[in-house]
Amino acid sequence: MAIGCSRLFNTTIGIATTGYAEPSTSIKQAHAYWAIYFKKPHFSLYTGQIIIPKTTSRASAQKYVAREIHRKLRELLIKP
Repeated sequence: MAIGCSRLFNTTIGIATTGYAEPSTSIKQAHAYWAIYFKKPHFSLYTGQIIIPKTTSRASAQKYVAREIHRKLRELLIKP
Protein backbone atom coordinates (compact mmCIF):
# COMPACT_ATOMS: atom_id res chain seq x y z
CA MET A 1 0.00 0.00 0.00
CA ALA A 2 2.83 2.44 0.79
CA ILE A 3 4.42 1.81 -2.63
CA GLY A 4 1.03 2.15 -4.32
CA CYS A 5 0.42 5.43 -2.48
CA SER A 6 3.76 6.78 -3.66
CA ARG A 7 3.06 5.76 -7.25
CA LEU A 8 -0.54 7.02 -7.27
CA PHE A 9 0.38 10.47 -6.00
CA ASN A 10 3.84 10.57 -7.62
CA THR A 11 5.63 11.21 -4.31
CA THR A 12 9.06 10.18 -3.04
CA ILE A 13 7.58 8.90 0.25
CA GLY A 14 4.53 6.68 0.74
CA ILE A 15 2.99 5.74 4.10
CA ALA A 16 0.31 3.13 4.82
CA THR A 17 -1.32 1.65 7.91
CA THR A 18 -3.86 -1.06 8.55
CA GLY A 19 -5.05 -2.88 11.62
CA TYR A 20 -7.63 -3.02 14.38
CA ALA A 21 -8.30 0.14 16.43
CA GLU A 22 -10.12 -1.78 19.15
CA PRO A 23 -10.32 -5.35 20.44
CA SER A 24 -13.14 -7.64 19.31
CA THR A 25 -14.13 -11.24 19.93
CA SER A 26 -11.49 -12.49 17.48
CA ILE A 27 -8.87 -9.76 18.11
CA LYS A 28 -7.50 -9.77 21.65
CA GLN A 29 -5.20 -6.72 21.35
CA ALA A 30 -5.72 -3.62 19.22
CA HIS A 31 -2.80 -3.18 16.83
CA ALA A 32 -1.71 -1.65 13.55
CA TYR A 33 0.77 -2.61 10.86
CA TRP A 34 2.64 0.16 9.06
CA ALA A 35 4.82 0.63 6.02
CA ILE A 36 6.97 3.57 4.96
CA TYR A 37 8.39 3.62 1.43
CA PHE A 38 11.16 5.87 0.12
CA LYS A 39 11.64 6.12 -3.64
CA LYS A 40 14.92 8.07 -3.43
CA PRO A 41 17.90 7.89 -3.11
CA HIS A 42 17.19 4.19 -3.64
CA PHE A 43 14.08 2.10 -3.12
CA SER A 44 13.60 1.35 0.59
CA LEU A 45 10.63 -0.18 2.39
CA TYR A 46 10.33 -0.25 6.19
CA THR A 47 7.56 -2.11 8.00
CA GLY A 48 6.47 -2.81 11.55
CA GLN A 49 3.69 -3.32 14.04
CA ILE A 50 2.30 -1.02 16.72
CA ILE A 51 0.55 -2.44 19.78
CA ILE A 52 -2.16 -0.03 20.87
CA PRO A 53 -2.74 0.43 24.63
CA LYS A 54 -5.89 -1.34 25.84
CA THR A 55 -7.42 1.70 27.51
CA THR A 56 -7.83 3.77 24.34
CA SER A 57 -10.98 4.54 22.35
CA ARG A 58 -11.05 4.03 18.58
CA ALA A 59 -10.28 7.74 17.97
CA SER A 60 -7.49 7.67 20.55
CA ALA A 61 -6.07 4.54 18.94
CA GLN A 62 -5.99 6.25 15.55
CA LYS A 63 -4.21 9.28 17.04
CA TYR A 64 -1.76 6.97 18.81
CA VAL A 65 -0.93 5.19 15.54
CA ALA A 66 -0.54 8.50 13.68
CA ARG A 67 1.87 9.79 16.34
CA GLU A 68 3.89 6.57 16.24
CA ILE A 69 4.11 6.66 12.44
CA HIS A 70 5.17 10.31 12.56
CA ARG A 71 7.86 9.43 15.13
CA LYS A 72 9.11 6.56 12.96
CA LEU A 73 9.16 8.74 9.83
CA ARG A 74 11.23 11.41 11.63
CA GLU A 75 13.59 8.69 12.88
CA LEU A 76 14.07 7.34 9.34
CA LEU A 77 14.58 10.79 7.83
CA ILE A 78 17.23 11.68 10.41
CA LYS A 79 18.94 8.28 10.16
CA PRO A 80 22.64 8.67 9.17
